[in-house]
Amino acid sequence: MKKSHTSIAFNIVFLMIFVWMIIEALNFQEQARYFPFYVGLLACLLMIITIFKEIKDAKKKGPETEKFHNHLGRVIRYAGWLLFFVILIYIFGLIPAITIYLLLFLLLEAEIGWIKSILSTSIGVTVICLLSIYLDLDWPSSLITIF
Repeated sequence: MKKSHTSIAFNIVFLMIFVWMIIEALNFQEQARYFPFYVGLLACLLMIITIFKEIKDAKKKGPETEKFHNHLGRVIRYAGWLLFFVILIYIFGLIPAITIYLLLFLLLEAEIGWIKSILSTSIGVTVICLLSIYLDLDWPSSLITIF
């Protein structure tokens, strides 16, 4: 897939998200709908302009030889890590997910060793727990409620 085609497809996906935002805003109470509705309208207008501009530029350039991304495998791997983190949050909750994710990421991806990984993870989780205590934060629920 060519870079210009992926950029156009990406912008079309965002256009659909903004259209959905407008449709959802119509279901809000009258005073609550103004901001998301008009932001969605402005965003849709800008996305349509951007899409037409990119189509015009793609036609003007002619055949494209530029790759979509030089390191596509690495991009997919990091996207997988983020998807794994979201799934962990959904199943276990935020604090256990952060613990598991940080430990595994530091061990497997950063390859920094067990001691530094455990130390870094424990410091990070401690800071987040302290912030949640002092800021009185309620974390979203999960499938398996641990925290």
